[in-house]
Amino acid sequence: MSDADPIRLRKATAADGAALAELFLETRSVSMAYLPSIRTTAETHAWMTDTILKTFDVHVATDGAEIVAFLALEGEHLEYLYVRAGYQRRRIGDRLLDLAKELSPKRIEFFVFAENTPAMAFYEARGCRKLKSVVVPEEEEPGWLYEWRPTA
Repeated sequence: MSDADPIRLRKATAADGAALAELFLETRSVSMAYLPSIRTTAETHAWMTDTILKTFDVHVATDGAEIVAFLALEGEHLEYLYVRAGYQRRRIGDRLLDLAKELSPKRIEFFVFAENTPAMAFYEARGCRKLKSVVVPEEEEPGWLYEWRPTA
């Protein structure tokens, strides 16, 4: 990160729930339109505040006051790493993945939807590998279980 880089990482707070829910909905709508909607907008807002922020270690990337990306990690399981479409390919995902590696230095596992080829390319270029074909929980869509481990 350079001094000119306006993107900052910080731990999420309960006050971020609404912004995270909107980012989650927007990113899925723009980048993963093939996924079924499993919650209404109101349900997504409640779920983000009452479940995700309370269950996971959530960190956000901000551009000024705007949240532009987030990760949700629980132990070795990376639940979400979402970057707003207009902020992709600016190394924000790299910074969040690096943070996840710092927080879980021995191993990270996560699911990627089979249709999400940009995400697969992103993770594979960063040393993550496919373990097996799966049905991704909740959405019940085809995908892959991925893993990252530090290199020897």
